[in-house]
Amino acid sequence: MSDNRLKEIYFFLQQNHAWNKAIQIAEVRRILNSETHVKTRAKRLLFEAFLTQRNPKLEHVMCFSKFLLQIEPHLSSFKKFITFLELPIAAQPKEILRSLQEKSRFAGNPSGFGPKTISIFLRNLAIIQRTELKNMLWADIPLWGKMDFLVPVDRVIMQIFGKLRQANLIGRKYSGFDSINKCLKNSTPTGADMLIWDDLWFWGYITQNSRGGVRNHRWNEAKYWSIYTAKKASRTINKIKTQAQYFLSLIKSKNLTVIPRPPKRIAKHIG
Repeated sequence: MSDNRLKEIYFFLQQNHAWNKAIQIAEVRRILNSETHVKTRAKRLLFEAFLTQRNPKLEHVMCFSKFLLQIEPHLSSFKKFITFLELPIAAQPKEILRSLQEKSRFAGNPSGFGPKTISIFLRNLAIIQRTELKNMLWADIPLWGKMDFLVPVDRVIMQIFGKLRQANLIGRKYSGFDSINKCLKNSTPTGADMLIWDDLWFWGYITQNSRGGVRNHRWNEAKYWSIYTAKKASRTINKIKTQAQYFLSLIKSKNLTVIPRPPKRIAKHIG
């Protein structure tokens, strides 16, 4: 099969990007507002990303917390942070990921700081740099290229790829961080933004149900409500549900109906 279905999914994510963008901006703002100094804000961003791991062991949390205390003096600017990582200021996200993972592992954390969690941290830096939040952290965060990002691939996104494969909508099995990121990069339209693929997690999360160790794909309103910074108005939820139903057809069915048009005033949900 060609990559047409992935391109259709990208178009869907692009057309509906404002929903998740609003959630992400609100979440990053919440994290930054929890601290008053630049160093502690950067440290909190790293810690919150670390906690997105699935049931991290307390010993690993302790080791990572000690690592954050060690690097806090280097968190007053992006330049100092990147110097600590022994990288040039023009380092790309993939280089930062590799160095940060090694530094945290060397500090005694057996699980290290994994690719998914580091990618979440780097994604949040990009959100800060691209939005009104840029005055709340490092003023010198570089503007990375649109194709330089790595998607924080986790079980939710892996399940999406599994469903696509099950429905014969993709031609091969993609099951890990590297292979899925490579696939997504190859499926990103020319000149488009790789970061849009990060929205796969949002639409996957609110359309997956786990029971007895098995994940089913259907609208899950309870999961939407569990996202603290998501808009909770009934009108908004109904619009999200409509788009979620179409997303489900994108990953489950070869025959698609006309894509629901996103609301004309969708931008008002950002903030």
